[in-house]
Amino acid sequence: MRYPRVLLAIVMALLVGRAGAQTPAGSAFTYQGKLTDQGQPANGPYDLAFTLMDAASGGVAVGPSVFLNDVPVANGLFTVPLDFGSAALNGSARWLSILVRPGASSGAYTPLTPLQRLTPAPYAAGLALPYSATQSSPGPLVNLVQTGSGGALAGTVQNGVGTAVYGQASGVGSIGVWGYNLATSGFGGYFRNESPTNASPALLAESGGNGPALQANSNTGIAWKFDITNSTNGESAVQATTAGTGRAGTFQNTKRRQRDHDARRV
Repeated sequence: MRYPRVLLAIVMALLVGRAGAQTPAGSAFTYQGKLTDQGQPANGPYDLAFTLMDAASGGVAVGPSVFLNDVPVANGLFTVPLDFGSAALNGSARWLSILVRPGASSGAYTPLTPLQRLTPAPYAAGLALPYSATQSSPGPLVNLVQTGSGGALAGTVQNGVGTAVYGQASGVGSIGVWGYNLATSGFGGYFRNESPTNASPALLAESGGNGPALQANSNTGIAWKFDITNSTNGESAVQATTAGTGRAGTFQNTKRRQRDHDARRV
């Protein structure tokens, strides 16, 4: 029996069952390929060996190799389940090394070249929850672009006191959460308490250091604006409270000389 020489029309598909919140995807996926022998579609059983590599050539194996014996091939088509472990598919580029031999043979495998690069299917592999990954990149690790009218990212905490969206920065000068609006209108960030009985602040800022808990800067417009839109609301638009010995609030105009007329301290 002749050994197959060419592997064509490689397609990777992910069959993870129902993708509901109760069923994590896991790391297994289904690999589909077309095997030809001397230019003709292969038929019959074949032994296949798969190894995941981190480069197209001269790379290092990622995860264990998968050996499958007597894989049925009909009209050149075959479908096999593969699982290299959850750590193998972490978003980095991967190539698949494939070795083949006739199913009735116990001889050496024939490598198929070149290595096949895995292209993600619409359902991302390896997203079993909870999911955690570490990667070094000059750009964002996750970049979502919304071209419709919905949001690019949503987080919801239905029970408990967890955080729907959490950002943490440990580098000097880094930013935990950054909101940026490029449009001619809209907001860089928006915070709202929906319940009318919620007495907690919509935005809470705390500082454990010597710097301010909250700071607003503006180039040409108003740096900070407070509005009460309900005409029956008798509360203050701004409230400042201190338990220390300093001022509860300071408003200072550093641009003009007549600070006594342009600034007030309370």
